Amino acid sequence: MAVSNKSTKKRKKLWYGIYAPDCLRKQQLGESTVYNTEDLIGKTLKLNLSTFPNDMRKQNVAVKFSVKTVVDSKAITEITGISLTTAYIKRLVRRGRNKVDDSFLAVSKDKKNIRLKPIIITNAKTERSVTSKLRIELRKILSSSLKNSTSEEFFMNLINQRLQK
Repeated sequence: MAVSNKSTKKRKKLWYGIYAPDCLRKQQLGESTVYNTEDLIGKTLKLNLSTFPNDMRKQNVAVKFSVKTVVDSKAITEITGISLTTAYIKRLVRRGRNKVDDSFLAVSKDKKNIRLKPIIITNAKTERSVTSKLRIELRKILSSSLKNSTSEEFFMNLINQRLQK
């Protein structure tokens, strides 16, 4: 006896372009296929920084994007995080140097809580009191600069290395 198959009509997935925010000149980051636009909102991408400005020296910096809105089959993203690759950090820390890490929450001008994890690498071995003073001073500098700028401006200052200088 033959089993009757109910033919269910499958919906077709549509291609949507994923674009960077205004601060990165709305460059195309990639494409994605989804059934409807609600599935695209909240999707994350992680790309290294050498892809948009075409600068290979920045390939050790990873930028995390999240889709916020979809307008005319274009998914507009926002920057949600910036990090260094672990292999790059290991190359920076060599014998005779110290690595000073910290992790804290700070609030931006547009009332967003951002987890900051700065890293300082010294040129020579330093005493513990000096590294703790460096950590405290860095925390003050970063929290005050984040308080005076929006999260997007802060991320752009990190990408353009204005904050590091």
